[in-house]
This record gives sequence, C-alpha cells and structure tokens, in this order.
Amino acid sequence: MDQHELLIRVLREAGGAELESVLPVEFKGERADALFARDDVIADVKTLATDRANEPKIWDALGQMFAENVHEGAPIIFGQTKVRLHDLPENIAIKALRIVGKRVQREAAKANSQMKASRTAVGGENVFGLVVRVTAPSGAGRQSLVWLVKDAIRDGQCSSIDGVYLIE
Repeated sequence: MDQHELLIRVLREAGGAELESVLPVEFKGERADALFARDDVIADVKTLATDRANEPKIWDALGQMFAENVHEGAPIIFGQTKVRLHDLPENIAIKALRIVGKRVQREAAKANSQMKASRTAVGGENVFGLVVRVTAPSGAGRQSLVWLVKDAIRDGQCSSIDGVYLIE
C-alpha cells in the first residue's frame, strides 16, 4: 500500500465515505476521494512522491530565469550551487517558486475540478473543499508548497478549494 492509498484509508477510518458510494450511479465525472457528510467536507488526496526541484529540466529553467532577471536582483550562477528561496529578492523568489511549482499548481487545478464536480453531484455547494497533500520532504519546503496552492486559490483558479492540509 502506498502513501496515497494509506491516507485514503485513514480518511475512511475517520468517518469519510468513499464518494463512489454516495454519488448517483450515472455519475461519470471526476470526483474527490472522501465525503464527510456530517461535517460538510469533501477531501481530495494528492501525492507528490518526488522532489521536482531536483530535476535537471527545472534547474535549466531556473538558470534561464536567473540569467534573464539579473537586472532585478537574480543571482549570477557559475557551475552548480544551491540557492535558497529565502535568500533571493522576493520578486525572483516568486518567479523561481512558480517554475518549481508548476506541477503542484496543476494538481491543485485537478483537485479543484474534482471538488467542483463532487459538490455538484452530491448537491452540496456549501461543502468545504479540503485538499490533503502528501509529500516527500522537498527542497521547496512546506511553506512553499502551501503557498503554491494558496496562490492558485487567490487567483480564482481554484475556487472550490477552501483548505489545504499538508502531510510530509
């Protein structure tokens, strides 16, 4: 059993019903993972198994962004080095985080569509949408991962997500 399956099992043990069991039989759309009907909460589990910040493609994109933004305070990188987000000027840190976090934001968008479809199917437009993120320890850090999801919520892209619970 992987972490994702384990957490779904934990949610069900805590009283969450599998959405398949409460949705109409004809429902064919995307769905979240668990419904806590008594508490008006729909939960969707998303798992990140790898640290995307350590992929060569990401390092190339970050290097290019740094080179294009030296005039805004981005560092000039020679060879390989470790750059901490908190050591960068805020505008550069935000750009870097968005490069590293595209995957996180895509998964937030998917969770949002699953929440929206599940809410409509169960007739609970006022149900609280909770994304449960399971992640390996990440170079981006906990606060950064939550910030990426909150960034998508704030921009209105993920209006069906009301809360994020991070498990590292």
